[in-house]
Amino acid sequence: MAKSRTRISLHTSDKKPSVGEEVTFSGYLQVYDGRLKRWDPLKGKLMLFIDGIKIREFSSDNYGCFEVKHTFRIPKRYDVEIRYDGSAKT
Repeated sequence: MAKSRTRISLHTSDKKPSVGEEVTFSGYLQVYDGRLKRWDPLKGKLMLFIDGIKIREFSSDNYGCFEVKHTFRIPKRYDVEIRYDGSAKT
């Protein structure tokens, strides 16, 4: 069985936050339905990584939506990733 394609849309509340400011990362997780040729919402376990370090785990809701917050303490450029853990089908 071939794996399904998934995608994550990511938005941030502030791309250049002040030190100590809480930043909200929000978006949605979707899976592609090849038969119907459309992207559908996907409920799943996601992980927030900052500079390659796993910060926390969280889940998308039944509509594929998620929101996670983080506060940055040091003024520098960060590499932020949201990763989907996947399942046997995805």
